[in-house]
Amino acid sequence: MAPVKRKYAFERSEIPAGENYVVKISYPFKDPELPVNLRGESFCALLGTQRSALELLLIKRKIKGPSWLKISNFSTPAASQRVSWCKSEVVVDSSKDIKISTSSKITFEIPPVVVTAINLKTTINEKQDINEIVSASIVSCNMVKVVYCALFSF
Repeated sequence: MAPVKRKYAFERSEIPAGENYVVKISYPFKDPELPVNLRGESFCALLGTQRSALELLLIKRKIKGPSWLKISNFSTPAASQRVSWCKSEVVVDSSKDIKISTSSKITFEIPPVVVTAINLKTTINEKQDINEIVSASIVSCNMVKVVYCALFSF
């Protein structure tokens, strides 16, 4: 916890407008979300309590749209601890280990992506008054090359 200066210019009246000293804290995402209207003897408001871990990572590391990332100081999780179906999965201890690659000397080939469309047909179960899936179809293309942006005019 360290006091830092921040500017506030939004609608909450309990927070003084303009530049103020605030206390910046880190709160783990594994713990429950703090309420927005929480107040105490030494503070008048909490800000940023409903941001997701992904949102904070994208903002702090300035990741805007598709880009190549340079990831350092990473480890590979055991198969039982993986949380995705990605071909490669890594874990970092700090978001500072993730940076946008700015090297213009290295040119990377854009990898193909998997594109999948799912179509579900439902019907109403009149006894329970709920929708039930009666058929599902999937179309998948495994090697779609995303190289150029195509503009269509209709």
